[in-house]
Amino acid sequence: MDTLIAWMDAAAPVWADLVGRAAWQSAIVGLLLLALSAAVRRKCPAVLCYALLLVALLKFAVPTLISIEMTPMWDAPPASDQPVALAPIQEPAAQAASAVAVGPNKSSTPTLAGVAPTGPAPAPATPPGSQRTLLLRVLFAAHLIGAATVLAWTAFSAWRLAREARRLMPVSDPTILAVVDQLRQQLGLARPVRVLVGDDAPPAAFGLFRPTVRLSTRLADEIDTPQAQAILAHELAHHRRRDLWTIALENALLAVWWFHPVYWAVVYQLRRVREDCCDDVVLASQIADGERYCEGLLQAAATAGAASRLRLTPGHANALHPLGARMRRIMDQTLRRRARLSFAGALTAAILAACSLPGWRLVDAQEEAMDAPVPAAEVVFSGAYKHFSRGGELPEPAPVRVERGADGTLTVSGELRGAQYEAVSHAGLATDTYSIVQPGAEGAEGYRTLLEMTDGVVRVTRRGVREDLDAKPLTTPAGAVFDPNTRPDPYLVAQIMLRRLDLKTGDERTLEVYDWDNSGEALAAYTIAFRHLGKTSITVPAGTFEANHIILEQKTSADTWFKKRAGHLTEFWTLDDGVIVRILRHREPYDLQLLRMDAPASADPATAPPEPEADA
Repeated sequence: MDTLIAWMDAAAPVWADLVGRAAWQSAIVGLLLLALSAAVRRKCPAVLCYALLLVALLKFAVPTLISIEMTPMWDAPPASDQPVALAPIQEPAAQAASAVAVGPNKSSTPTLAGVAPTGPAPAPATPPGSQRTLLLRVLFAAHLIGAATVLAWTAFSAWRLAREARRLMPVSDPTILAVVDQLRQQLGLARPVRVLVGDDAPPAAFGLFRPTVRLSTRLADEIDTPQAQAILAHELAHHRRRDLWTIALENALLAVWWFHPVYWAVVYQLRRVREDCCDDVVLASQIADGERYCEGLLQAAATAGAASRLRLTPGHANALHPLGARMRRIMDQTLRRRARLSFAGALTAAILAACSLPGWRLVDAQEEAMDAPVPAAEVVFSGAYKHFSRGGELPEPAPVRVERGADGTLTVSGELRGAQYEAVSHAGLATDTYSIVQPGAEGAEGYRTLLEMTDGVVRVTRRGVREDLDAKPLTTPAGAVFDPNTRPDPYLVAQIMLRRLDLKTGDERTLEVYDWDNSGEALAAYTIAFRHLGKTSITVPAGTFEANHIILEQKTSADTWFKKRAGHLTEFWTLDDGVIVRILRHREPYDLQLLRMDAPASADPATAPPEPEADA
């Protein structure tokens, strides 16, 4: 069950984008062509109206396959559901000099910056991301159930039709066969057609690969009359026009668009106009005049009442065409009748198809400008930290770089003990991507981990750590964001969160967060709280600073990688521009102190560190 839900959560956003975009575009094209077909129905041949409706039908099959970009007049939210590639392993110097460019992902977690300090803020019962994920899952499941139902009914109808065909008698009467051959020649139908006869069997055409016409015993006995020949010619006309293939396409698309009212309207009108087209083929071929043809329709209608309504056959068996209106049209001498579409009509349909069949994809200003030169990201902090773990000093400094993109995206990259880290946040407190790349010793492969947080789901890609994974989805706890107080790295997520929290003296924020559980295969949730204690003087290797003193308190326990327990404290000292000067985690203890600061140049220490004495 968990595997099925994970698959649905991964497939539902793709389904929603494809089906959602196709639904409204097909509705617009369908309604326009329905209106145009109705407007020209009295003045143009039925075959042209049918061509217009066929373009509307094809629109429901094409928009998910072809896409033409267009820029809307409104601002569309950025959409980036594509997986982010793992960062390549770089040399330490290169990693410190530049951050890996990662596109922003959608984030549903609202920002807490600028919220008035009104005490601990409880997390929403159901965050927007979780609501959207649940809604997509339900709609996706409903669509699959509907599609399966339609396919099952279509298969059942095909089975019934085949069973009925086996009960009918094939025609061997040379008189009937001669009439069939004569009508085929008059209609220009080259393929042979099998004729089956049965009691109370209404006229119908079926058979994609073996064209077949079904007749009642009464019509077969009267095959030498003009009325019976007109009905037989009508069914043969369906095969000449290859209407059975169009019906097969209608039923196939119905499995996708069973919920779409415009699709039903297009199919309904297609079936009506299809009968008009076959009527025109019979009348234009002069097989029968209007009066004899109407008499034949009345004879055929006498056996249509008991017919099974299978959507796999055209004609009288479906009882979809109002007989009175059809006879009135047959007797109307003012109508233009054509057996085939004229060159002008075909050109008109082709132009409409070329304009309407390709899909349109709305592109916001950000996507439209992707080909334009991208302005360089602003470096808001660049420096290095000294680490002390369990009383011992780590000899390697840890470089950290924070960049802010033109759209406000924060990208933080850093290195510790040869491992390269990167965190990206598009908006708010939420981290969109978090990656770790650890080169192996002496040319070994090492390991790589990438977390992608979108729409309440974390997708995990990793190599060299336990089982290899490719974008495996893990549901995030409701209302939670990725925890900054988790690993012995340069606290990249804290560089983002503390900047966006923008705490002032006396402010306190309570957050629901998550991290890996102790198994390393799932996520665990817990609660933390930030409290701003005011300004204080702090001395680190880079100098003495007047910094904001912030306490992070563990409110609830969690069985995570580092065994978080309620009451654990971590202290942060930050400058007003968000630069972290020191982090002291008490439970180990673990101490991170600013070693040097290359940018911003304005963040000078109140007191510079003493210069080392020169050797005598």
